[in-house]
Amino acid sequence: MATAKSQMNDRRQLTVAAFAGDYRGPPPADRDLIEATFVTSIKEYGFYATQFTTHDSEMDAVRQRHQVWIVADGPESPNVLKIFSESVTNLQAAIYTLNQRFHDARLSRDLLTSVIIPQKSSRVTDDTRIRVYPDQRPRISKHFTEPDNMPKTVAALLHELRPHLQTASKCLKSSNSEIRMRVSFALLDDNIFGKGQADLVNWDDYAAQVKLYSHQGGLHFSTRFREFRLSNYIINRMLEYDGADDLRLDRKSVKRTHTLYLTMGDDRELKVENWASDESALSRAKLGLSSPVSYIDWKVTAPEMIFDWRLHAETWKYESVPKELLRLLETLKLRDGCNEDETNFLQPSAVVVTKDPRYWSHDIYRTRLKTSFIAEFQDSPYVLEIGINQEWEGLNTRAPENKINWQMEFYGKHWDSAMNQVNPVDQRKDFGEGLKNIWVGSDPDLEKRFGNFLEVFLKVQHQVNSLQDDEADDEAENEAENEAENEAENEADDEAEDEAEDEQAE
Repeated sequence: MATAKSQMNDRRQLTVAAFAGDYRGPPPADRDLIEATFVTSIKEYGFYATQFTTHDSEMDAVRQRHQVWIVADGPESPNVLKIFSESVTNLQAAIYTLNQRFHDARLSRDLLTSVIIPQKSSRVTDDTRIRVYPDQRPRISKHFTEPDNMPKTVAALLHELRPHLQTASKCLKSSNSEIRMRVSFALLDDNIFGKGQADLVNWDDYAAQVKLYSHQGGLHFSTRFREFRLSNYIINRMLEYDGADDLRLDRKSVKRTHTLYLTMGDDRELKVENWASDESALSRAKLGLSSPVSYIDWKVTAPEMIFDWRLHAETWKYESVPKELLRLLETLKLRDGCNEDETNFLQPSAVVVTKDPRYWSHDIYRTRLKTSFIAEFQDSPYVLEIGINQEWEGLNTRAPENKINWQMEFYGKHWDSAMNQVNPVDQRKDFGEGLKNIWVGSDPDLEKRFGNFLEVFLKVQHQVNSLQDDEADDEAENEAENEAENEAENEADDEAEDEAEDEQAE
């Protein structure tokens, strides 16, 4: 009797759970349900159905949306799922969604690989040589005087990136996490090329080396640079640009923001964008993993330029922030180091800990503060962001920073909202027909619109490159002037000593 009552209670609980919208676990035994079998191929997908879906949070969302129960067929059939529902329509919709999920997973496995390509300028000819020296970033061996044919350079880049454009976007659409895409100015690490003797290679040999190393996973790019004072120089010079073909920053759009990062021992990280010492920080706090999942990672070597670049899109999953961590956040205050001097937009700031952090249960092993200069380009949907990063060990922010560096990024001011818009019908990311929400423009051809984006960015890259060259020329002139002044002082000293000796002799 007790057993019968127990079984009845179990069935009642399952029925109550179903009416409450909980479709996890086995289907209720006392309901008239339609059953379907979903079979996957280990050869096609590379993983079993039960590995991917049985207890996955995404699968719980499928169960909830389509009001179905999805369970494994048994340990002897790991590639088979059983689906139960009271509605044929719901059952069909669930099967369609499952097919979509498995297709997305296969794309992610097969297509989301790091792409590394060389940026071939229109000025590169058969006699152009790349200087590949030990412990140096590869650079073009000569200085070009003629202008770059931008459409031709863009066409070469587009030819390399064309196979990856659509497939990467399909993968991004499948993500149910927050997406963030940026173009980061970068530097190719110099400890890979030129391990042996110094060498000058032609472009085809250089491109072959890049392809070889990229397949081996041996090329790495750094997006943070050491000399942070250079960031203010670049900001001031970019604000001065006024040429006919140059992209100009809109001074009215200039703003400065702070972002606080608290990284914990379990690789979780608390992030607060637009951080200020007020209660609004609590509502903006996000907690997630410190390392995102990369969906796009296109790295471009540019030996003709000062900087390389990297287009990357990552997904970030966030969870609710524990109350004790919010209480810790309340004890942290910002001391802005920037003053009203418009020639110094970025200066180190401070994170002030107002209470002893040892009483907090979370193990904060790194505190990072990013101070950013952000400005929009006139007549363009794109933005330039230059920021300096300060890092401290733990919450010991009274000590000098362990690290201080800077970074420079370029992105569409519409990207964050456009890439996280969800279609209410299929609950997938909605990038618009032909990806028009991301790669904007009036041309119906996706590649032409993407090419327009590349051309805008390459203009910015050229501007940064030219002002860097100007700075190098300025430094050379200053050094020459200092040497001339020192020589003049030395000559004056020598003359004074000679006169003193002559007087003493008389």
